[in-house]
Order: sequence, then structure tokens, then C-alpha cells
Amino acid sequence: MNIQNASRYHEVHARSLADPEGFWGEAAREIDWISPAKKVFDPASGLYGRWFAGAVVNTCYNALDRHVAQGRGGQPARSRSSGVSAPIATHRLTVIASDAWTPEMNPPCDASSEPNSATPIAEPV
Repeated sequence: MNIQNASRYHEVHARSLADPEGFWGEAAREIDWISPAKKVFDPASGLYGRWFAGAVVNTCYNALDRHVAQGRGGQPARSRSSGVSAPIATHRLTVIASDAWTPEMNPPCDASSEPNSATPIAEPV
């Protein structure tokens, strides 16, 4: 089987280039926002424009907590604290969510700000 023909990569990539605001606006609907952006892209904001200006999101909730809430807490999850020095570890989502995360580690942030650098640590499965 030819992987190039089976993949939608080129189709999806072409759409992202042809209609970036539509493409990323659609992708953003898959995220749980505390406060969604009023505009997907604001070209007048900053030197290069700003994506999702004014939006507020909790990245930990989107990456972890919502999957636990959907019943996927027993599923294995992989984590890595460093791509260079640490091996990949496997954990259960519920262990990571209940034992490793506190609101102080990753408070809601403006989508345009720098991500929080706190890295949760969990016990291996």
C-alpha cells in the first residue's frame, strides 16, 4: 500500500494554506475554551498579527482532564520530561490527573501568552 495515497496530509496542508483562518478556526472548535477568541486571527495586532487574541484556555484541562472526564482515565499515556535525558514513561491518565496536577501548576492563561513551563510528574504504571 502506498502511504502517500492513503494519507490526507497533502489535502489538509493545502487547506491550511488556502484558508488559514477557516482551517484554524475549525480546529479551535475541538478545544474547550474558558473564553473563546472573538476573532481567529487579528492581523492588526502586533508585528505579525495574533492568533486567538483574547482567548483564555487551560492547557492542562485540554490535554488531560477532559479525557479523564470522558472515561478514558484508565488508558495509558506517555510522558517525557526531557527529550534528551529522560526515557519515555507510561502512566494512567487518572494517576497523572489526580496525583500530579494542581491548579497552581497551570492556571488559565491568555492563548497568546507563553505556555506555562510546569511539568507534572506522576508515578509509572
